[in-house]
Parts: sequence; C-alpha cells; structure tokens
Amino acid sequence: MIAILLLGCVLGAAGAWAYQAATRPPPPRPTASGEPARLAREVPARNVTAKRSVFALGTLEPRGGPLLVTSSLVGTPIREVAAREGQVVRRGETLLTLDPTVADEELRIAQSQRSQALERQQTEISLGSQRLETAELALQQAQKARGLEIEAQRKQLEVSLTKVEQAKDDLKRLEQLQDGATPLVSAQQVEHQKTLLKLASAEQAAAQVALQRLEQTLTFNEQKAEAEKRAAEETLANAKKGTPVATLDRQIKLAEYKLSQAKVTAPAAGTVIRVLAHPGELVSTQPLIQIANLSSLECQAEVDVADLPLLKDKHEAYISCRAFRGTKIKATIERIRNVAGAATLRPVDPRNSVDRTVATVILKLEAAEAVQLLGGSVPDAGTALMGLQVDVEIPL
Repeated sequence: MIAILLLGCVLGAAGAWAYQAATRPPPPRPTASGEPARLAREVPARNVTAKRSVFALGTLEPRGGPLLVTSSLVGTPIREVAAREGQVVRRGETLLTLDPTVADEELRIAQSQRSQALERQQTEISLGSQRLETAELALQQAQKARGLEIEAQRKQLEVSLTKVEQAKDDLKRLEQLQDGATPLVSAQQVEHQKTLLKLASAEQAAAQVALQRLEQTLTFNEQKAEAEKRAAEETLANAKKGTPVATLDRQIKLAEYKLSQAKVTAPAAGTVIRVLAHPGELVSTQPLIQIANLSSLECQAEVDVADLPLLKDKHEAYISCRAFRGTKIKATIERIRNVAGAATLRPVDPRNSVDRTVATVILKLEAAEAVQLLGGSVPDAGTALMGLQVDVEIPL
C-alpha cells in the first residue's frame, strides 16, 4: 500500500514538470551581435473601428406639445363632460359644462343692485341740480343787492356829510354875529349850534362805519353764495359720475364672464388625447383636458452627451419600435437642446446602462406614416402614438 502511494507521488511530480516545460516561453534568440532580443513591453495598438451610428431612446409627442385646457372658475362643480379621448374637436367646440348656478346668482344680484343704485343716482342728480339752481340764485341776489345797498348807504353818508357842512356853516355865522359890538345872538344859541354840529359829525361817523360794515357783510354773503354754488356743482358732478353704478357694471361684466366660462370650449382644433375631468368633481388648478394636433408629430430623443458633437441639424435619422413590426420611419433632426440631464427613458434590454447623461434632440417625422404602421391593430392609432417609446438610429 505504501509502495503504491509513493509511485503516485512520483508520477504526479513528473506530470507537473512536463506541463511547466511545455508552457514555458522559448528562450530569446540571439541577435547578430550575440545579445538576446528584448521582450516587447508595449501593448499592441487596438484596431479602433469608426462609429457608424448614434443610437438613442425617444418618445413620440405632438409637435409643440399638447394644449392643456383649464378653467379659471376654481371650485365650480363639473356638470357634464362632453369630450372623450380620441375625439376630433373643432375650435370653440364645447368640451365640458360647469354648474352655472353661482355665476347666474351673482349676475342677478349685481343687476338688481345696479337698478337700485341707478335710482339713487337719478335722485341725487335731481337734488344736486336743485341745490345748484338755489346757489346760483343766491349768488345773483348777493351780487345785485351789493350795488343797491352800498349805493343807499353812500347816500346816507352824503346826507350826513351835508348836515355836518351845514352845521359848520351855521355855527360860523352865529359866531360872527356874536363877535360884533352888539351881539345879535346869544351864547346859548351858539352852544346849541355846536351841539348840532357834534350830532351831525357823529351821524357822519356812524354812516361811515355802517358803510364799511355793509361792504364786509355783502362781500361775505357773496363769498358764501359762491362757496355754496361750488359745493352744489361738486355734488352734482359726483352724482353724475355714478361710482357705485360703474362698480356694479364691472361686477355685472365679471358675472357675465363667469357665466360664459361655464362652457369650457376647445382653444384650437385637434384630438382629445386625455380627459382628466369627471362630472361632480370641482374645478382645480390642474388641467381638465389635453388636446393635441396629431397631424404633426415630433420625436424627443435622449442622446448621450458624448455623441452630440457628431450630430448636426437636418441630419437624417430612423425611428423604429416593436409596434411598427420591423419597419423604420425616416426622420430629420430639427434642433438640439443644450440642456443636459439624467436619462428618463429606460431601455428594454436590462444589460444596457440606465445611468446616463443625455440631451434632448428633436426629430421631425411624418405622423401619417406612423399612424399607417399601427394600422387596424389599434382602435385609435393617433392617440396611441402619444408617449410611445421608440428606438432612434442616427447614421453618421
């Protein structure tokens, strides 16, 4: 038994020596000078093949994107949805109807308030006109009375001045008669005349003060009448402006606008690709319906940023997917977006990398050709193309 084991060890060692001898590289050949040649340390250059095509993933979208139909009447209940996915609509066609109860009631209340405000305005205008007429009459009366009353008072002042002059003359004559050798008047008469002169002078002073007071009073009355006239004119002007009526007119227009918005219509002709509203729901800030022009499509391809220098505008490309059953659609690069980011489309083959930095390349294609490829296998081929993930090949 021991002999057998020893024989196995010897045979194994011999086999290992034979294998090493067979796999050992041959010794270097001597050169002409007798020195052995050096082993090549550099790696041979690779046979680099030029890139023939750029491959990318993309999605089919309506040219310019879908139209998002919304409503400004947030919080209004949805009464009826007339649009359905795949329906071709014209511009202005009714898509859905909102509950007009609130808008109708707002319009009715605003119209009623406007009627009442208009009646009040007419009454204020009438009263303002009467007040203005009264103020104008008072001003005219003050202006006319000023001349007459001042003239009368001036006459009285002239009379008092005449009395003073007469009293002075009488006093002078009496004093002359008293100064003679034989006085013709008594001292009592002279004193009496002096008293009359004082009375005439006092009467003149009183007439002068009365004239000044009258002028001040008439000026004040005239200014008061002018102020009342201006106040009456402003009151009448404010009444004619009708600020409450103008405000209610704007409220009526707003209520009429809300009532008109109860019918949500198509902003442009196209195909309904998605309906997001349902009867009974409340209108929110989110879109209600999406409409797209399916007669014009574009492909938004996510191209690796490293391949962008190889591309240029008007470059031809080919689009394919399993839904086209092996047929490729010809497309053209329309523009390249400069914004780069992480890829959003995932390849079907799990072996391909998903963490890629890409830029979006817009390709133009014929929508009719894509719809024809889908054929009768899809009831609504145009709508089915929206968001369809495709493979893009751009030959270089």
